[in-house]
Amino acid sequence: MKFNRNYRITIQKKPNINEFIEILPPFTIHFDIVRNTSSSLNKMSLQIYNLSWKYIEKIYRDPYEKVGESYRNITLEIGYNDKLSLVFSGSLLSAQPKRQGNDVILDIVANDGAISSYNSYFSKAYPAGIPALTIVKDLMNALTKDTELKIGVIGEVKGTSPRPQTFNGNTWSILQERHPNRVYIDNEIIHFMNKDETVGVPILSIDSNNGLLGTPQRTHGSLTVDILLEPHVIVGQIISLSSQVNPLFDGTYKVIGIKHSGTISEAESGQAKTTLDFLYGIGNLKDLNRF
Repeated sequence: MKFNRNYRITIQKKPNINEFIEILPPFTIHFDIVRNTSSSLNKMSLQIYNLSWKYIEKIYRDPYEKVGESYRNITLEIGYNDKLSLVFSGSLLSAQPKRQGNDVILDIVANDGAISSYNSYFSKAYPAGIPALTIVKDLMNALTKDTELKIGVIGEVKGTSPRPQTFNGNTWSILQERHPNRVYIDNEIIHFMNKDETVGVPILSIDSNNGLLGTPQRTHGSLTVDILLEPHVIVGQIISLSSQVNPLFDGTYKVIGIKHSGTISEAESGQAKTTLDFLYGIGNLKDLNRF
């Protein structure tokens, strides 16, 4: 069973300085994290209760401060007992205190890959006959150069350039326009995968005995399930699903979306769950070697 939820938060003190503030229980936290394979950046909303003003002042960030000029990393690890997994790593966008009754709450907003996606610029000309894979790698290298990002999985890229091509513009926008729904950033790692390609990690099994809540719900092109908080799952991996209520959906799926939400507190009870979106209708999933 899943008891004794735990967490660790690290926040970079200042831009370009490798010093971090670490926050551990017993402070109550509420979190809402969205990660997916779409072109939108992953996001985290995090509330920390009743930190001292000493720490609030160190963490504070003006929401109107330009992200590209002052990157500060924030990570959240959650889990059970001492087994923690990274559920978010990204750029601190804002951190502002507010009072709610007797509580002082530090309200934090962060996203994943902000500096690279906003500021990276790519300018290069290619002759005809250049492999499409070469262009993809050049774009990904440009996106990660001198930024917080790293390159992860690169799947199959077919074909060659039929004619000379010249690129000038935002690197992230060029990648998204050329390869929609194939490039995504997750925990500051950029991946390029086709629909039938997956991150090569062990398959996670989900059923009513280990966390499945309710019944899987089918939507257009995807399948959605709620489970008890599962911090180990990552975007792009394979899940094996087994439902006693609706076995029609039993099978293996690729995770295309993750939402973690809930409360971790020693002072109050609170729920925590993970909502997973699976790509529906894709067979013969291929495992790629993980970075």
